[in-house]
Amino acid sequence: MLRQWSRVGVKGQDSDEGNGCLESGSGNLFQRSYCHLIPDHCLKVAAASKIGVSSKPKDDAQAQTASMPAPGGCGVVGAHSTFSIRNQQVLPMVAGYKTTSIQAASFTDNLCRWDGRSAPHYEVWFLTLNHRASQRGFWFRYTIESPTVSSNKPTAAVWAAAFERARPDQNFGLKCEHAIDCFALDKEGPFGLKIADARLEQSRASGCVEDDAHRIAWDLSFTPNEKSYHHITRALVGVTRPSSFVCSPNLDARFSGTIEVDGREMILEDEPGCQSHLWGRKHVDEWVWVHSNAFESHTGTVFEGLAARPRRMGKTLPPIYSLMLRHRGEEHRFIRLRFAEQWKRHLGMGYWSFSAMNTRLYIEGVAQCRLRDMIQARYCDPDGEPLYCINSEVANLKIRLFRRVHAIRWRHVETIQSRATAHLEHASRNMDSSVKMAFD
Repeated sequence: MLRQWSRVGVKGQDSDEGNGCLESGSGNLFQRSYCHLIPDHCLKVAAASKIGVSSKPKDDAQAQTASMPAPGGCGVVGAHSTFSIRNQQVLPMVAGYKTTSIQAASFTDNLCRWDGRSAPHYEVWFLTLNHRASQRGFWFRYTIESPTVSSNKPTAAVWAAAFERARPDQNFGLKCEHAIDCFALDKEGPFGLKIADARLEQSRASGCVEDDAHRIAWDLSFTPNEKSYHHITRALVGVTRPSSFVCSPNLDARFSGTIEVDGREMILEDEPGCQSHLWGRKHVDEWVWVHSNAFESHTGTVFEGLAARPRRMGKTLPPIYSLMLRHRGEEHRFIRLRFAEQWKRHLGMGYWSFSAMNTRLYIEGVAQCRLRDMIQARYCDPDGEPLYCINSEVANLKIRLFRRVHAIRWRHVETIQSRATAHLEHASRNMDSSVKMAFD
């Protein structure tokens, strides 16, 4: 049976002046309801599993959606499922349920936030992953953008980049833009979208991008995570009032399938990577993002680090930090950072170092890579302001772990490393002339 797809904001769709919007401080991110994107059969499964569905938020704090400045070609903040509606119109939304099959309880965090008409708005679904045997890394992005300039129409695009640690001169990125009519949402599955022939679904990703010189094609499968990772708390979102948001529905994924780069096919089997979702009105002004779930001799260990500087009332705020380490069956969130450098460059290297602690663990870490292992992408906010993102999927990450001894001092207990399998990214409003431009 053929799968049915529906375009967002098709002319003639029911609408009214009081469209729902996702409140974020002084700005509004328009969204009618996630429920109109959830297939009927999924709602039936939810009801059978005694899903909690909220029709009215209990208080203002509960009505806020959480998130944080983002990565992977982004700049944003972690999302939660409760939200407030303009004119106090509150629509029901899935809050959670027991997983009954391959469908993950976090599929709602991947649903499209754009209503098909509102502007400004940008939205990105991205995957980063590695092929460890060849020390290669890959970066795939599915994007839509609705600009504020009336003469510019909404567009969709598919991005792909390939990195090779042994031959950095072979690193490159491709981008293919399409009219927004090429963007469609899956009407039958729990989550699915396509841009032309490229698709992203709950447990599968495929696509192909090529130009006169290069070609990248991918057909990958993965098992969805049971829950999403949200970078910051609702309370912090209320203070910072971000213009963009991020969450990671699949922070620790294992990919299998094939990737073809310029005619050379690689077979992947349980290779590490992640999949995230970001959206908003405008990117933050600067961020550093580090991710790895490929630590040597430590299957199941995951690190996610994010430092972002949002803009409020025309001024760039101090960095907001979010660090998480999942190791040996424990998950550690770090709110108190003792030290964190800004992005640094020295002797052809780019790096970010940090230290953080909670009541049980103290960590010191550094993520680094050669600048020639990075490529640069030029993003354009919906209002037209440019932003430059340098990225590598073959970076190194080293973290030293300390445990508290007698509640007085810290003792070093182990060091974990990720060689040529860490994902490292820095973005700012200024172009980096030492990193080659891609995606042109």
